[in-house]
Amino acid sequence: MSPERRTGSHLGPLPRRDKWMVGGALASFALVLVAGVAGPAMAAASAAGVGFASRSGHGGEDCKPHKPHKPHKPHKPQSKLADMTSFEHRLNYGRQGGDCQGVPGATGPAGPAGPMGPTGPTGATGATGTGAPGVTGPTGATGAQGLPGATGATGATGTTVHAGASLFAEVNQVIPDNTLTQIKFSGAEYDTDAMFDSSSSTLVVHTAGRYLLKGQILWSLLNPGTSADQTLYIMINGNTVAHDRELAEGGQQQVSTIVQLNAGDVISLQALQNTGSSGASLVDTAIPLKYLAPQLQAELLAP
Repeated sequence: MSPERRTGSHLGPLPRRDKWMVGGALASFALVLVAGVAGPAMAAASAAGVGFASRSGHGGEDCKPHKPHKPHKPHKPQSKLADMTSFEHRLNYGRQGGDCQGVPGATGPAGPAGPMGPTGPTGATGATGTGAPGVTGPTGATGAQGLPGATGATGATGTTVHAGASLFAEVNQVIPDNTLTQIKFSGAEYDTDAMFDSSSSTLVVHTAGRYLLKGQILWSLLNPGTSADQTLYIMINGNTVAHDRELAEGGQQQVSTIVQLNAGDVISLQALQNTGSSGASLVDTAIPLKYLAPQLQAELLAP
């Protein structure tokens, strides 16, 4: 029967040549153990032609799954010859486990987590990125109105500023035909801001602000022409700011306006008629010492 290569515990009968070789090997190893020198004896046996049968497998195709081994009973002490025999057996067949592997066992449960290692050093700060601005979101709904706050303390009362004057005339004045004529005044019924300038019969503004201006005159009976009229003007610095034009029939005539004035502005009252003959501005004293015409007034309404 030709020699067969087998491994593990499923080895068949050994050929005669193999038996001789095994026997020779056993004898040689027995001598080695008796002499106590293993290395030289093994070398000598190899030189003398004593061979060791190689039983190592050549692949898993010759292997069959092993049945689970039962636990071995403790070995009794053996002789050196028995140890030699066991050594030779392991030498020939011990390498079979490397060529024939059993089915892998199931993975065991994971062990407990180890302790956390120390924190590593902080890395360098990265470059700051600059992203494009996002789209503005929609305006939110208006919130509920809050409660009214407490009323603040009343401020100090400011200084009351009163500026005004009212001029009157005590004599009649001639108004020539077709000639703009300034009305002359004799004095002031009241003047709270020293506005009356008697040399020019005008009012001079000392406190800037918004003023109510009023002028009136009492005309004598005129001799009107076909297109004659009588006009009364209020002027500031020689410029007309208000006027009243009527048919030249005489009688009382008034004009008024509200203007913003600056300190230094000059207020005057002027009259004009074109009847073809002279007229007159008459003094009206309905009540003793109470002159109603002619009259020029200026009252400060607000700074």
